[in-house]
Amino acid sequence: MEYILLEWFHDIEDEPYLIYSEIDYQRYETRKIEVFKNGTCLKCGEEILNSPIELADIAFPENIDEINRDKQFYAKYITKKEFEKIWDGVHL
Repeated sequence: MEYILLEWFHDIEDEPYLIYSEIDYQRYETRKIEVFKNGTCLKCGEEILNSPIELADIAFPENIDEINRDKQFYAKYITKKEFEKIWDGVHL
C-alpha cells in the first residue's frame, strides 16, 4: 500500500480541499478521507457501506508528478502512520 495526501486549491464550498488516499498495488484507492474547509471530514473504504463519498474509479498515475503538473493540485506521499492517525480521528 501507498498513502497520498492531495491538496486541492479551489473556492468550491462543497468540495474537499484535502484528500488522503490509501492506494493498492494497482494504484486504486482502498480507503479515502476528504477534509472540507468548514471542518467536516468524511471517509470511505471498501468495508464502509453508507459513506456519502466514494472511492475513485480510476487509478492514480504511477508518478504523482503528473498530478502536480496541474497547478490546482499538490500531491505527496505520506506514511501509513500519518494516514492511520487521520483515519482513526474521523468518526462516521
